[in-house]
Amino acid sequence: MKQMIKTKIQYVNHLNRKGFTLLEILVSLSLLCTTAFFLPPLFSILLKNDYSESRLQEMEWDVFCNQAKKEVRRSTKLEVAGGKLMLTSDVGSVIYEQYGTKLRRRVNLTGHEILLQNINSATFTLLKDGIQISVILSNGDERVSKMYSMVKGVTPQP
Repeated sequence: MKQMIKTKIQYVNHLNRKGFTLLEILVSLSLLCTTAFFLPPLFSILLKNDYSESRLQEMEWDVFCNQAKKEVRRSTKLEVAGGKLMLTSDVGSVIYEQYGTKLRRRVNLTGHEILLQNINSATFTLLKDGIQISVILSNGDERVSKMYSMVKGVTPQP
């Protein structure tokens, strides 16, 4: 009987401290819940690239309109010929034209500055003291912007 007591005491003296405490379990559970909460929205954002593409096209259109409005406001002469918009200002002759699926800007018939990408068509229409630019994007959306010159006596040339 003494041998049995000794072996039991021996097992009691060598307690194993490799278990989880309640605090560790709660921390692990909270990390798991946080990860599970953020993964589905993250996957939907990564898999839906269409939203970012359309948002990028909107921002590109806004930047283009602001730059073109500044240029039209400073121009002294507006012309549309052969699907091209020609502006005359103190900088020189500026041409807006479609180049494949892009809308580009050229100054004095040199350069190649891309203004818009992924477009199917671009049309320029003369207005009284201004211009209207209509663009059909590759996804089928149509964007229209009217711009007016601030210089008095600007003559649209057909």
